[in-house]
Amino acid sequence: NRGQIRSWNVAFQKDLPWGFVGEAAYVGTRQIDQLGFKELNWSPIGGQEAGRQLNQQFGRTGQTRLITPIGDSQYDALQARLDRRFQNGFQLGVSYTLSKSTGIAGNANSDGALRINIPEYYALNESLSDFDRTHNLNITGIVELPFGPNRRWLNDGGVVSWIVGGWQVNNILSFYSGTPFSVTASGTSLAAPENDQRADQVKSDVAILGGIGPTSAYFDPLAFAPVTEARFGTAPFNVVRGPGVASWDL
Repeated sequence: NRGQIRSWNVAFQKDLPWGFVGEAAYVGTRQIDQLGFKELNWSPIGGQEAGRQLNQQFGRTGQTRLITPIGDSQYDALQARLDRRFQNGFQLGVSYTLSKSTGIAGNANSDGALRINIPEYYALNESLSDFDRTHNLNITGIVELPFGPNRRWLNDGGVVSWIVGGWQVNNILSFYSGTPFSVTASGTSLAAPENDQRADQVKSDVAILGGIGPTSAYFDPLAFAPVTEARFGTAPFNVVRGPGVASWDL
C-alpha cells in the first residue's frame, strides 16, 4: 500500500487603512496510510517474553519491524496575517496560527515505532501529534530611527549626524503553546514486550501547577496512578501539554 497526502486551503486577503493588508486562511492536511514501523514480534497482555509472536513460531526473541502503513493523521489550522509594508520608517507583521494535529503517527517513539503493537489495541495509539502547538503568534517590526540626514533630528549633515543616521530597530516577538507529552507507568503488570504502558488517569482534569525543576511539580501528579493489573492504563498518550514559550529578539 502507498500512503497519500491530501491538502487544501482557502484564503481571503483585504487591503486595510493606513497601509495594512489582512489575510485569513484555512489549511487542512490528511495523511492516509502513513508509513511507519510495525513490530511483528509483539507479545499479548500477560504473554511475557515467551508470548512473542515469532518466539512461539520460530524461537525468535528480538525485535522484528516491518515498514508498513500504520494509520492516518490530520491537521487543521486557521492562519491569519496582518502586514504593514515599510513606509515612513515603519514596518509591522503579525501572524497567528490556531491549529490541531492528531493521528496514530503522532504516537510514534523517537525511532518511529508504534507504542502499542497488539492489533486489537491499535486504536490506543491515537492522540495529539507530538509536535502539536495550539497557538502560535509572531510579531515582527522594523522602526527606522529619526536621526541623521533627511531625518527629523540631528539632520545637519555633521559628523554626529552621519554617525547616528541610518539605524533601525528590529523586533521579533514569539509566543507559542507547548507540545504535549505522555504520562507512562511501569509495564510490569502488563507483561507485554514491545508495548508501552500508560498510567491510569484518576482525575478528569489535570491541574497545571507550573513548577520548575526536579523538586517542583509541573502538573498535578495525583491526577495519575500506576497500573497494577494486566491491562493498559486509561490515560491517553500526549494527555498533558508542556509549558509554552515566549521570546523577544531585539
